[in-house]
Amino acid sequence: LARFPALAHDRDTKKFAETIAAEMDAAERIVREGEIDFLFLRLEALDLLTHAHFGPLDGRGQDDGAGPLLDTYRYVDLRLAVLDGLLDRDDWLVYLSDHGIRSAMQHEEDAIFAVLGEGVPTGRSPGKPALRGVPRSLAAMLGVETDWPETGALPWLEVAVAAEPAMAEAKATEGAPDITPSEPTVAARAR
Repeated sequence: LARFPALAHDRDTKKFAETIAAEMDAAERIVREGEIDFLFLRLEALDLLTHAHFGPLDGRGQDDGAGPLLDTYRYVDLRLAVLDGLLDRDDWLVYLSDHGIRSAMQHEEDAIFAVLGEGVPTGRSPGKPALRGVPRSLAAMLGVETDWPETGALPWLEVAVAAEPAMAEAKATEGAPDITPSEPTVAARAR
């Protein structure tokens, strides 16, 4: 947190930043300590900081680098990069938001759903898939079949899952396209 002085902007900002730091520390410790199949991490303090500090940025349209919210985003980005670096080569890092922000008091419907990892195709899911389809997409990534609603991201994720060698062989017998893994980055905006 020392590299991000704006996170000590006030008592609440500092408390929320320390909460995020502790949650990220715990996630890194879990990854370092052993083989895991699934890790879910929710950064509620990030949402609270966003609502608390979005007002001064609203409509300004320029990042002068001095605000606590922008430092918070930079800090979380740095910590996600560290966490990604700790993962095994065949692991994926999935991150998403449940909404964006339009003003300090109003949510934006657009949100982020991004996947990083070996075999994840570069690009965006077509259109604006609904976030309510994310659980089915995550289940598909883990090889679990469901009848949950599919709302636009699943076709992209089926290609990503097929890129894994074991999955590609199984999918090939079902008529799915055989693809070669590409760059390990993708971000899809979801609605």
